[in-house]
Amino acid sequence: MDERAPEQGRVPVALVVDPDVEDALWVAGVLQASGFEVLRADDAVSALVVAEAHAPDLVMVDAQLGTGADGIEVARRLRARSTTFIVLHSERDDELDIVRGLSAGADAYLLRPLSGRELKVRIAAVMRRPADRFLRPAVDGAAAPAPAPAVPPAPAGSPVPAGSPAGPAEPAEPAGVEYDDGWVVFGSLRVHPDDAVARVEEHPVALNPRAFDLLEVLLYADGQPRTAADLSIAIHDDPARAADLSRVELLMRGLTDTLRGVGVGRRWIEHDARGYRLVRD
Repeated sequence: MDERAPEQGRVPVALVVDPDVEDALWVAGVLQASGFEVLRADDAVSALVVAEAHAPDLVMVDAQLGTGADGIEVARRLRARSTTFIVLHSERDDELDIVRGLSAGADAYLLRPLSGRELKVRIAAVMRRPADRFLRPAVDGAAAPAPAPAVPPAPAGSPVPAGSPAGPAEPAEPAGVEYDDGWVVFGSLRVHPDDAVARVEEHPVALNPRAFDLLEVLLYADGQPRTAADLSIAIHDDPARAADLSRVELLMRGLTDTLRGVGVGRRWIEHDARGYRLVRD
């Protein structure tokens, strides 16, 4: 997908993906009032075609979409080739969907109904995040792609995380995460998101809420690397806190040590230049 450098004074472009015409027009109206030029698509296929042709600055996607690929899959495919800002929204307060959406690369997951004023504020907060948060590093000496424009621009003094968030040039092999009656299962590790319970075999794993959230993100990523910046954005709504990667790195060290202690020396989590991912020893 073409990532355009913003021209001075260029009107930002938003893509609204929603099969419900009334909802789509309402979201489009809020975005237009916020200064966006708005494009529309009503399914996953047309959304990807329009995004490829127009390289929008922001994509607003209904998480369910109704037929075909859902909004989470749209987010995943967009994120694989673009650093555009992606916001999923839904009437369903389903924790699994929320975690899946954020793990797929969405910048935010909003629950409807919400007011026009709240939507404006949430979009503004998302777009203050670092534009290079999902950039991949250069491979074999090739230049890394340019970041998607952040419009409106971040205010002076906004924090930018050190380093470039990255993903692997090619997808890693799936780790083999499975789902069993509310449990997310990876080998002898079992996690129940609804009850915030984690076990290795029959041994409980004591995790603070943030570490539990990080473990969930890695489980839903199913072996695909996630950088500290990816993880920070997934668990923080506040852009300023998401920009501080030191807390996530500290939490990940603690999570890795805790799992290794319960799992009798198993690694569970691997950390390299590509990021953090689940591994089978």
